[in-house]
Amino acid sequence: MRIRRGAQTDDQGFGDRMGPGQAFWLNSVVGSPLLHYRIRTILLRMSGVHCRNVRVFPGVRWGGSADVTLEDGVIIQSGVLLDACAPIVFKRNSGAGPDAHILTAAHEIGPPDRRFGQIRFEPVTIGVGTWVGARVTVLPGISIGDGCVIAAGAVVTRDCEPNAVYAGVPARRVRELDPDGVESSQ
Repeated sequence: MRIRRGAQTDDQGFGDRMGPGQAFWLNSVVGSPLLHYRIRTILLRMSGVHCRNVRVFPGVRWGGSADVTLEDGVIIQSGVLLDACAPIVFKRNSGAGPDAHILTAAHEIGPPDRRFGQIRFEPVTIGVGTWVGARVTVLPGISIGDGCVIAAGAVVTRDCEPNAVYAGVPARRVRELDPDGVESSQ
C-alpha cells in the first residue's frame, strides 16, 4: 500500500477525534445564525480551533476533529465542510466560498470484493491570500499555493502552484496572476 507524504492510516490517527457532544456543539450551537461572528470565534477557540481575527459564517460543518487552524483574516462562508480527520490550515487572508468541501479522509482502492479499502488521513493547507470558490472540493493531502483563486465548482486533485487561477474537474491551471499586485478585470 502506497501512502502519500504526511498521510496517516486509521490506526495511527491525528490526536483527539470529535465525539458526538463536540460535533453537536460545533455544528449546532457554534454554527447557529443567532451568534455574532465575534462570539462564534471565541467559542471556536474554546472548542480547540486555532483562530483569531477571522470570520466564520453560520452553518459551517465540522467533522473528524477540531484540528483546524484559521490564521488572521480568514473568511469561511456558510455551508463549508471542514472534514478535519487530519489537520486543515487556512493561512492568512485566505478563505472558502459557500458549500466548499475541504476533505482530509480518503480510502485506498481495495480488492474486488471490497473496493472501499484502507482509510488514510492527509492534511490540507490553503496558502496565504488564496480564495477557494463556491462548491469547490479540495481532496486530502492537497497544498494550495499562496495567492491562488480556485474557480467555483472545481475539484482540486493535485497541489496548486502559487499565483494562478485553477478551474475545472479536475482543477487545472488556466491563468497566471500577478504576484506583485491586483489583477484588472478582463
